[in-house]
Amino acid sequence: MRLLGSLLLTLLSVSPGHATDGEDCFSRHRQHNVCDKAKDLQREFAETLPLKLNSEVLLAGVVAVGPKVVFLATWLGTRSDFAERLSASGLSDRDFERRIAVSTRNSVCGQGEFSAFVRRGGRVQHIYRTSDGVVVSSPEVLAC
Repeated sequence: MRLLGSLLLTLLSVSPGHATDGEDCFSRHRQHNVCDKAKDLQREFAETLPLKLNSEVLLAGVVAVGPKVVFLATWLGTRSDFAERLSASGLSDRDFERRIAVSTRNSVCGQGEFSAFVRRGGRVQHIYRTSDGVVVSSPEVLAC
């Protein structure tokens, strides 16, 4: 949990979207404050966490950073275990990155509330890390 906390602190401290209600918080026509919507989505999902997505992945956290909602997921294995599984399946790190990016985009854009959020200028990122803290993928959806 300490590592998750430091990852969240890093995200909040380095993100240019940390200050709310700036230019990046409003849609093109200034009708929607996507930073407020990001906070709403974060609050909704935070109540359900931690959430076991399957036998290998735990959704451990969610944070709103400006106009972005960031989901933090943990693979229940080490980086070494992860590398072995990729190798056994014949996938390179790059192949995996492509697949997870497509899967993330399909997931985000296939959900009405998140699809609308992204279409209004919001962003959704999924950060996947291993149980020993190594980030193995961090795709971000900027458009649906």
